Amino acid sequence: MKTTIRTLWNTVLIIFLGTLLAGQAHGQIYVASSGGNIGEYTTSGATVNASLISDPNGPNFIVVSGGNLLVVNTINDTIGEYDATTGATVNASLVSGLNTPIALALSGGNLFVLSIYGGTIGVYDATTGATVNASLVSGLSGSPYALALSGGHLFVNQTGNGTISEYDAITGAVINASLVSGLSGPYGIVVSGGKLYVANQTNGTIGVYDATTGATINSSLVSGLGQPSGLALFGGHLFVVNQSFNTIGEYDATTGAVINAALVSGLKYPAVGIVVAEPYSAQVQQPINLDGSSVFSVKRGVVPVKFTLTFGGVATCQLPPATISLIRTAGGVLGSIDESTYLLASDSGSNFRIDSTNCQYVYNLATSSLGPGEYTVSILINGSVVGSGTFGLK
Repeated sequence: MKTTIRTLWNTVLIIFLGTLLAGQAHGQIYVASSGGNIGEYTTSGATVNASLISDPNGPNFIVVSGGNLLVVNTINDTIGEYDATTGATVNASLVSGLNTPIALALSGGNLFVLSIYGGTIGVYDATTGATVNASLVSGLSGSPYALALSGGHLFVNQTGNGTISEYDAITGAVINASLVSGLSGPYGIVVSGGKLYVANQTNGTIGVYDATTGATINSSLVSGLGQPSGLALFGGHLFVVNQSFNTIGEYDATTGAVINAALVSGLKYPAVGIVVAEPYSAQVQQPINLDGSSVFSVKRGVVPVKFTLTFGGVATCQLPPATISLIRTAGGVLGSIDESTYLLASDSGSNFRIDSTNCQYVYNLATSSLGPGEYTVSILINGSVVGSGTFGLK
């Protein structure tokens, strides 16, 4: 009977943890509205903050850099930098003196900026904003409006003449001035897996093309859209800004099937700028081994629990508040353990301390009252588990 109960407990705990950790696969949607703000939503359509960033300077295109959002401010010719969690301004003019910037692409530490009236693509340091090459590509025409980067190649749409052009991201050399042609008011573009997805605003479709040859794969993968502009790809799903519907729709990137035509609704003048980013993910650090093989003596008295953090897959030192949870998975009474059992004077309730010098979270876990067994310790941000570690006590 005891064995059966223990097995059931372990099954329940595994399901519970699996459900929580599955949340790590969900991204966050950031969308710019020309009405003057950037909103944040989950990929299930729930509103996180409809006005995460209030920006009167015409926010348009967005990219994620570490824990920050880099945003095109078309009105004042700048690229602003903002905290992706709080919306706080990091640097309102990370890059300035541009000529009507309209779109961005990020590769490593380089930020590529498309200027619609300047007809150029410039390169800038994504951290400092310093100019690397203000005119990597020049002489663009046909109202260039969006930018995508893949495999060292830059792809630029030209809404005026219905083409997608391709350039070398290092030298700026023209690879193909008309890789794809005959489009219907192309706006948002995204490249993934050798495929180029294009939002055709005039005829309300999403077309798919071979990113190398430009050959048509499906000119109407998705149809019946309302002036599609912004386009993002995440987890095999296309997220589309429908300007005339004031919505974000979700579609299968392979079949074009509708998943949710109004995943997010009630937007106000949504722009081209939409990005879907992998949210926070924490990685446990020594002395707890990542593979769960760590076993400590109960007499040790304390186990330092440490986690580092990534946002959008990139390590970040911008650490938002986080809390701890502890679950006993074997030995003794199984289940969640109250913080009073493992709290030390150096701790602040269930809150992790932030070690800004080493860019990590730290919590001193008291072990003397826990007893022998196996434990899973987790870190939560905004109430969601973003990372866990397993250890034993003997």
